[in-house]
Amino acid sequence: MKKNLTLLTGIVFLITILITGACKPPSVEPEFTTADLDDPTQQHIYLKDSSINGTTHLFMYDKKSECGVIDDHLIVVKRNHTVKWKNAKESKINEILHIRPVGDTAFFGAVPEVDTKEGDSTEIFSINRGVFKLVIPDTAKVDTLIKYEIKFIVEDDTTIIDPYLKIPDQ
Repeated sequence: MKKNLTLLTGIVFLITILITGACKPPSVEPEFTTADLDDPTQQHIYLKDSSINGTTHLFMYDKKSECGVIDDHLIVVKRNHTVKWKNAKESKINEILHIRPVGDTAFFGAVPEVDTKEGDSTEIFSINRGVFKLVIPDTAKVDTLIKYEIKFIVEDDTTIIDPYLKIPDQ
């Protein structure tokens, strides 16, 4: 049974990589702004609620919604780069209660905070009045994979999702 589970997990991981690799570069009308392209130290993760069989899930993407995934997003960021979690178009997410590593209290000593200075009004979370921002410190250990959780509210439904953040070997 354990061998079958390991094999199935490997197959799902491989399919995810193949699908992600099949995504094409942004078209003439990208969903992200040209300001995102101007600063390669900025990574934006767009969040949108999704309902499957009456259960709330989180749809996430970083460039195009066609390359998005449900509940299990992996983003690669480097030291001294900034990650921003933004509300996607047509999202009904009202509030992000927290973004934090599973089992710890901080990302390498850093904590995501609400940035109310930047952002299109459609990208902010209405109750938080901003986007969540995390600056990866230069002390972050390289070649690390961090499982973190996002706790969010859609209408009166509270949901927790646990995607991944990877610091590559420099």
